[in-house]
Amino acid sequence: MPFEHVQAMPSQPAEGSSPWRALAALRARLERKLAAAGGEPAAESGEPPRLEPAPSGLVRLARAFGLSDFERDLLLWCAGVELDPAFAKLTAQAGGDRPTFELALHLLDGGHWDALRPDGPLRYWRLVRTPETVSPLHAPLTIDEFALHALFEAESTDEALLAALTPDAPAGAARLTPSDQGLVGRVVAACRLAARQDGPLPLVCLFGDGETRGLATAVARRLSLRLHRLNLHAVPEAPERWARLARLLRRDMAYAPRALMCDLTVGAADAARAEQVQAARRLLDLLPGLCFLCARERQPVGRRPLMAFRVDKPAAAEREALWRERVQEPDAALDALLPRLADQFRLGPAEIQAAWVKAAGASAGAAGQPDRAAALWRAAREQARPQLAGLAARIEARAALDGLVLPDHNLAVLRDIVRHVRCRRKVFEEWRFGGDTGRGQALAALFSGPAGVGKTTAAEALAAELDLDLYRVDLSAIVSKYIGETEKNLRQMFDAAETAGAVLLFDEADALFGKRTEVRDSHDRYANIGVSYLLQRLETYTGLAILTTNMKDAVDAAFLRRFRFVVHFAMPNAAQRQALWRRAFPEGLPLGELDWRALARLEASGGVIRNIALNAAFIAAEEGGPVDMPRLLRAARLECQKMEKPPAAAELKGWA
Repeated sequence: MPFEHVQAMPSQPAEGSSPWRALAALRARLERKLAAAGGEPAAESGEPPRLEPAPSGLVRLARAFGLSDFERDLLLWCAGVELDPAFAKLTAQAGGDRPTFELALHLLDGGHWDALRPDGPLRYWRLVRTPETVSPLHAPLTIDEFALHALFEAESTDEALLAALTPDAPAGAARLTPSDQGLVGRVVAACRLAARQDGPLPLVCLFGDGETRGLATAVARRLSLRLHRLNLHAVPEAPERWARLARLLRRDMAYAPRALMCDLTVGAADAARAEQVQAARRLLDLLPGLCFLCARERQPVGRRPLMAFRVDKPAAAEREALWRERVQEPDAALDALLPRLADQFRLGPAEIQAAWVKAAGASAGAAGQPDRAAALWRAAREQARPQLAGLAARIEARAALDGLVLPDHNLAVLRDIVRHVRCRRKVFEEWRFGGDTGRGQALAALFSGPAGVGKTTAAEALAAELDLDLYRVDLSAIVSKYIGETEKNLRQMFDAAETAGAVLLFDEADALFGKRTEVRDSHDRYANIGVSYLLQRLETYTGLAILTTNMKDAVDAAFLRRFRFVVHFAMPNAAQRQALWRRAFPEGLPLGELDWRALARLEASGGVIRNIALNAAFIAAEEGGPVDMPRLLRAARLECQKMEKPPAAAELKGWA
């Protein structure tokens, strides 16, 4: 049976090639045996036949799979039929088109019945193929392509493995920080120590939000092993196909030691079903070589021993050093920006490089004098955005802090929040105000007050002032009815937000941060666990989290202690309402003569004022006139009717 890749091998015996010499020696022995069995003298040759040493490829196969001399010669015979026409003729003379176990037991030395067993190395490791419909004793044997390539010490991978494995690209290694390099050394030392012990090698779990895959690549290279990634979507779930893949992988790793990586980090396992992930875990339990499991969280232990190492994002000082490595010439603006970049965005080496390249491209294409610092800040923001995709909705922050209509004391607190975000690193890290535990560094703010008084607008203004992305947490994507899923989603969301340096907005926060209740059943118990997890995570979150609520009393009291800032947004007074009315109409809108003092008599929040102005604009657009007091009156009555709160006559005095 021809193979697709045999063309790469020499079609004629090459002088000095040990596989060909070994084949010739085996052929001579078979010829002598056949001649003796038929009562004929063996053919004369220029020199007496001698037993050639086995080629190194065959020796390696024999050692890897425990082949006896008889099994080794039978495998060599099967290869000879594929490669040498004289072997095919000799096999036909023996009574078959191909070798069989029956012929081998008669013609090869050291024959033993165990070679036929299904769990014998030839059949179990599929070094030879046999038809399933024929008795193993009489079945024609064909050498597997893997074994044929191995005989000539050529690289070969089974087709089933080609779909399941992706080689690690030599040029694709992530640049590791000094702390990561130190971790690589510890993992390498642990692996070498484990290899000297009896028993299977432990499974190496690299977990955390750092360069887990880059670390696995570095460890494999330090151990002189090729690294392949197991493609989760290609792992079969059907038991028979899974067993075949497992056997092929074990065969491949037993013959040519390699390292295998299963990537369960966020995004890597999204295309795979949960069943495929479980099937991949079972594979790792069976495999003999070095296997890495990369994930965001520490994985449960299977039957195989486990060594777990946490891999974190680079610390702020290392991130700053990575940014500074890319500055080729002195730049005062960049020099001042880099500490803020390192503090705000928890990016890894590859992400920092990508942001730098993107910023350089934007600066090169800018007209006039490019603002490199601004381009770099934007690139870092954009590089971090995909972390939160699907977990929160990004809000375009258009409000400005100076444009908010709020009491002076509220504005002062908002400016304090900006100050705490910008100076966090200096106070907590340089001045070590955070101590050794790192606790108490969380920056969370609670905005309370009735609907429409500007809580969300204030969050937008803070994000705009800080030049950061604002994300509103999508409760439908976070809260799950399944036990433990809500905590898992929250953990993923908080981790992604820390990496992105984003401002998190929990609108209607009492839905997630509500009071814990008396435990009456399992639902209450798990709901309380979710609230308790939020308490812990909020305390360690290093970014700015803003919670808004219409009912401050509904928020669990334990959360209030963890808020560094609590801002109550009251209904605006008359002067503030007049300012809100003046800002409610965009430039270019045709306005009639408006009585601002009369408009301010209506006790309404900023959100209600905006809705009335918007509705009046639609009325004016349809009727072809300006926005005037009568049209605003009609819009106000519609808005109050919607809220089932009719205005007092005094509030609408002077509107008509």
